[in-house]
Amino acid sequence: PLFRSLELCRERPTRCYPLRYEDLVRYPKREMVRLLEFLDVRWNETVLHHEKTIGQKGGASLSKLEPSFTQVQEPVHTRAVDGWRASVPRDMTQSKMAYIAPLLRTLGYV
Repeated sequence: PLFRSLELCRERPTRCYPLRYEDLVRYPKREMVRLLEFLDVRWNETVLHHEKTIGQKGGASLSKLEPSFTQVQEPVHTRAVDGWRASVPRDMTQSKMAYIAPLLRTLGYV
């Protein structure tokens, strides 16, 4: 399914905007400017500080039942960028590498 999504993005570049999480958290302004241009939405500096709008009039509402409630209230950060790598079991990576390597390569991870 993910490969198909990537194919659809390539086939319909005016309807699909691929955005890597790592790029968004490392270069938030650059990536948000590009995304908003793609969406034909005027730039607003507020998009870089979502955490300041939570619970404010005209801002984002967030349920305390949301599992990521505390994380969403934080500013964008890079602490989790490479954390997933350590949680992948070594034997799983080696045994499944033939299957996942093309996807990782396509997404720019290897």
